[in-house]
Amino acid sequence: MTFRWGAPVVLLLLSVLFAVLVIDGGHNWGGDFALYIMQAEALLDGSTEVLREVNGFSMRASDFPNGPDLYPIGLPLMLLPVVASFGRDYLMMKVVLVLSMFFSGWATYKLFEKRVERKVWAFLVAVLVAFNFNTLYMVDVINSDIPFVAVSLWALFLADRYGQSESVFRQVLLGVVIGFSFLLRVNGVLLLGALGLSRLLLDFSSILKFRKYIKANWKALIPLVVFVGVFLVNAVFYGSGGGSYKSLLDEVTLGQVFSNVWYYATLPGDVIMPSQVPVLGRELVAVSLLFFVLLGMWGRFRKDSLFLLYIAMTLLLYIIWPSRQGVRFVLPITPFYFYYLFVGLNRLFSQKYARMSFAGFVLVSCVFSTAYTGNAFFNKNSDKIGRAESVEIFEYVKNNTAKEDRVVFEKPRVMYMLTGRQAVRYMNPNESVMRELGAKLYVVEGRRADASDLRVVFSNDVFTVYGIPEQLATVKEL
Repeated sequence: MTFRWGAPVVLLLLSVLFAVLVIDGGHNWGGDFALYIMQAEALLDGSTEVLREVNGFSMRASDFPNGPDLYPIGLPLMLLPVVASFGRDYLMMKVVLVLSMFFSGWATYKLFEKRVERKVWAFLVAVLVAFNFNTLYMVDVINSDIPFVAVSLWALFLADRYGQSESVFRQVLLGVVIGFSFLLRVNGVLLLGALGLSRLLLDFSSILKFRKYIKANWKALIPLVVFVGVFLVNAVFYGSGGGSYKSLLDEVTLGQVFSNVWYYATLPGDVIMPSQVPVLGRELVAVSLLFFVLLGMWGRFRKDSLFLLYIAMTLLLYIIWPSRQGVRFVLPITPFYFYYLFVGLNRLFSQKYARMSFAGFVLVSCVFSTAYTGNAFFNKNSDKIGRAESVEIFEYVKNNTAKEDRVVFEKPRVMYMLTGRQAVRYMNPNESVMRELGAKLYVVEGRRADASDLRVVFSNDVFTVYGIPEQLATVKEL
């Protein structure tokens, strides 16, 4: 078997192995996953607009918006065959993420196999991306993170390898893949921006002769036309639910922007090392390696303009974004971090020393991933919604409220998915807030010390349920 096909086979086998060791049939507390699943179910039964209205109210009435009214349709579409065939089976839904992990590694390998002297180095970069301990954690969480990494990397591969192709099919395929990345996450549009800007900058003198250039290169516009088509079809038939995203942008300040510059400069430390390593240690490693990464990028704009523009646009977006969500934001550009680290080491040191250093880096990363995998396998305690106390509390809510009743709960989307009761996130509500929200019950982990105006109606070892005293006639009290 040649290395060309051996690499993806090994990546697939490793994906299956890690999946068996890491994932389980439950789910962590989260919240995003619930909306993705409900959107897939809504596509099946035609209730998307009902879900949009219910969740839209929950987001706007909450003291802090957890997300948009609806997420982009991409992941719900990927989950749709699973939901149609197996129902609400979390384990089968995670198979979609395992396949995405494999395809992200394969795409990384394809991106760099012709940019390194020996393909084994491209394979090691792929291993760093696909089996990073952060990736292994996220493959057990039903979310769009890993699918977006996979689709965006394949879009970049197609754009890099076939962006100038005369084949109409390849240009259409590129437009479809970029379009689907947008359906997974709205920042997939940055792929189109990077592709267009790289062509504009590299062919600037030719583009000045606009008519002649368009006549000779009209096929280069096909990805844009296809993307616009995907965008319009999605807007007409599914719409946008990003209202709370826009409200978050309104909150950004100049101080946050400067703070984010340092945050994202040092965030690779969290990609490389687990949280058990002190923050200062992770930041020092990140800053040290940043020198080699920048050295690897230096002087490569003409050859790597697509990659460098995509990195710059992605980082710029998150620098001006007020919300931070850690490593998951930068996962789509981590393959380039590892690749340019390899290039930078080869520029500064002799080939032998550079490759030994990178191999050592890969080895340390594998140790962290192995440690995470062992811990995940022997301590599979991520199932928060399936534990007995959670099941009991959701059953209590269903049995003691009417369908039109509302509940105050930290994870409103989870509450709605598991009970069918509209929920609102509000930390420490009093009786006045409960009345204003029209809420009948307040469910909280643990107990509140200052809930004298509310009455405890149910509790177990994890949760406590409160209610307004005079509204409890239909609620079964302790």
